[in-house]
Amino acid sequence: MYEKKNFLQKALPLNALFASVILAVIVISTGVKMAQAEATPPGDTAIDTSDTANYGPTDPKELEAFLDALLNEWMEKAHIPGLVFVLVKGDEVLFAKGYGYADVENKKAVIPDKTIFRVGSVSKLFTATAVMQMYEQGLLQPNTDVNRYLRSFQLDEDYPEPVTMAGLLTHTAGFRGGAIGSSIRDESEVMPLKEYVAASKIPRAMPPGQVINYSNYGYNLAGYLVEEISGIPFAEYIDRNILKPLGMEHSRFDLKPDQAPEPAQSYSFVNGNYEIILTNKGAYS
Repeated sequence: MYEKKNFLQKALPLNALFASVILAVIVISTGVKMAQAEATPPGDTAIDTSDTANYGPTDPKELEAFLDALLNEWMEKAHIPGLVFVLVKGDEVLFAKGYGYADVENKKAVIPDKTIFRVGSVSKLFTATAVMQMYEQGLLQPNTDVNRYLRSFQLDEDYPEPVTMAGLLTHTAGFRGGAIGSSIRDESEVMPLKEYVAASKIPRAMPPGQVINYSNYGYNLAGYLVEEISGIPFAEYIDRNILKPLGMEHSRFDLKPDQAPEPAQSYSFVNGNYEIILTNKGAYS
């Protein structure tokens, strides 16, 4: 998914492979009053979290001076062509600035409210949010065998313990890692989510719940379960239930390259030069 950062938005996000730049977001919450009488153990002192707006940076100019020195040095050492730093304090953007280039060859600067980023696995947060929405609605249970929700295919019963949604979200379902076959270079190769998760089904390599093993397949499966249970395509569910309510009009999972007017290019640093990894004409995940 791609995100054009709009300063009127209350959240920043999402998906495609090989992020060409780094999107740095720090959120300082204003806090929500907690039921401290219930949450605080006897004898402990409750911490007042209702006034956290007074914590953290308050002067954008002071923050900018600090970041300019820190990020420019770091970008040079780590060979980062460009990035955006956004600090959200409460529900407002306190500071936003682009550093470096979105397009090195053409010297196109990163512009916070225009440059569109591929943000890769940050999109998993939105998949997890969708799952939790369905849990709140009573449509799924986190510790139930996901085979109960799958109608078009079933996971193999490699171990006595089942694959659960809790296991998928915490990367403890037992699936091995691997990225081969998980990305494409042309839109014509895009498979429907149902077909992809069924065709790329992988065996579990370890018993569920014992080892944390980062799994893209696990989150693909979680996304498909959202689609299966809700009855609408995954991208449409995210758009309707998360992105639009937040006012994130330029973020989506199915954004086409020609819909991205200011895309950040993807680079690798090789032999002292930035080389394009993927063109913006075809980079999907």
